Parts: sequence; C-alpha cells; structure tokens
Amino acid sequence: MYRTLWLTSWYPSRTSSQNGDFIQRHAQAASLFAKIYVLYVVPNKDILRAEEIVISQSKNLTEEIVYYRKKKETVLSRFFSVIKYFRLYKRHIKKYIQQKKLPERDGICP
Repeated sequence: MYRTLWLTSWYPSRTSSQNGDFIQRHAQAASLFAKIYVLYVVPNKDILRAEEIVISQSKNLTEEIVYYRKKKETVLSRFFSVIKYFRLYKRHIKKYIQQKKLPERDGICP
C-alpha cells in the first residue's frame, strides 16, 4: 500500500470547519487505496501556546493539524506569520521523513 504525504493549504480545522472540506473527503476516499498523511498548518489567534498539534487517525488516514499563535493584524506581524508558517511546514515535513521515511512515488520507495 502506498504511503502518501498531503500538504494542504485548505483543510477543515477549529478555525474554519468548512474550509477545504472537499480536500478532506478526497483524502478519505484515497485512504481506501493508500496510507494518507495530511499535514496542515494554520494560524489561530485563540491558542495560548506558541504551537499546538492535533493528530487524528482513522484507518489509513492520519490528519496532523498544526496551529500556531498569530498576533495582531499589522503588516509586520503578517510578514512574521508567513515566515513562521513555512518554518513549521518544513519542520513537520522533516519530522515525518525521520519517522516514516520518504513518501512513495510510482510504487517504489527511494
């Protein structure tokens, strides 16, 4: 069974339950044929810690949602939020590769 890593820019979360629901349904359907690991990073003004990770698993579908604290809406805070967004994605992709190795491509794992 293939191992697939999905990096999404839209996905249902605490901040928006309908955001990207079609992507979630697609992941659920694809999980019938492959092991799907969804990674989604989203800013959230309501969390107290700098970062909060929520992982849910259902058969072949694992969803990891990483919330990070977003401060007030200023130009400078938006800039730092984008930097933090990409750094978190990079860190969690590296963690995935360390734990589960590279995702498969064409049925052959490098």
